[in-house]
Order: sequence, then C-alpha cells, then structure tokens
Amino acid sequence: MDYSSGSAGYSPAASLTTDATYSVRWAGLLRPQYAEEYTFFARVSGDEDRVKLWVDNSLLVDQWLSLAATERSGTLAIGAANAYFDVAMEYKHVEGPHKENPEP
Repeated sequence: MDYSSGSAGYSPAASLTTDATYSVRWAGLLRPQYAEEYTFFARVSGDEDRVKLWVDNSLLVDQWLSLAATERSGTLAIGAANAYFDVAMEYKHVEGPHKENPEP
C-alpha cells in the first residue's frame, strides 16, 4: 500500500492531511515458500517521508533521515521454507517545524 503524501495526497487516515506530521507502524508475518535470499524494498516519495523496515528482527532499511525520492533495499537469507518471520515497517511523514529535526 502507498500512503505517502507524494502519492495523490493519501494518508493512513482520512483525518490526516498532507500538511500533518504523523507516523504509522505496520507489523505482520512473512512465510516464504523457499529457503533462499530475499531482497526487500521500501520507497519514499519526498523529503517529508522516513521509513525503517525489519525482517526477522534484522533492520534491512533505515531511511529515517530522508533522501528525497529514493528507493532503498536490504537483503536477507531466509534459512527455512514455510516458517514464519516477523516483519515490521515504521513510516513517518514529517511536515512543518519538525521537518528540521527528523529524529524520533
């Protein structure tokens, strides 16, 4: 899903506008079909966006200091097929006076 402000003004809730600062954390499970190396991607659409991605408790993407319009990736060797692995993504849209200091 794409909730970035650069994507037609979408946000994770109707009450949030594109000029608001907000953060979202998604968490779930990944069940790969094969035991092999996987590459995970996260893309930010503008200098207002921040993202971190963990898979199996390994931080694969750390873009908390923005790099405008950049796609980041991380690779992880998954050693067990059909097992469950934790996945978590943190997303932050920074606007207004907080934009100068992007650290949480």
